[in-house]
Amino acid sequence: GISGELHETPLLIAQSLALMEQEINRIEIRDAYNMAESMKPEYVHDSVLRMKFLRGERFSARPAAQKFVNHFEMKRQSFGASKLVKDIEQDDLSEEDLA
Repeated sequence: GISGELHETPLLIAQSLALMEQEINRIEIRDAYNMAESMKPEYVHDSVLRMKFLRGERFSARPAAQKFVNHFEMKRQSFGASKLVKDIEQDDLSEEDLA
């Protein structure tokens, strides 16, 4: 099970988002992330989206940042660059994906 409940205070959230940004900037290979950022920075910097990755890693900034950067690479590989800055919906899937 999950041990220790984590209380999401405004301070924890702000600090975690700032640390995640620092960790993202330390990742050397982030081509898809950079592409997405140049296409629609408000999508890439959306705190709600980033919080999903932080929560998934219990607010550990380094693994959250790596998964966030990997997320954009997988989106590019799976759906193409045009889908990098949008949420993937069922209509974005091919017949093969749905089978």
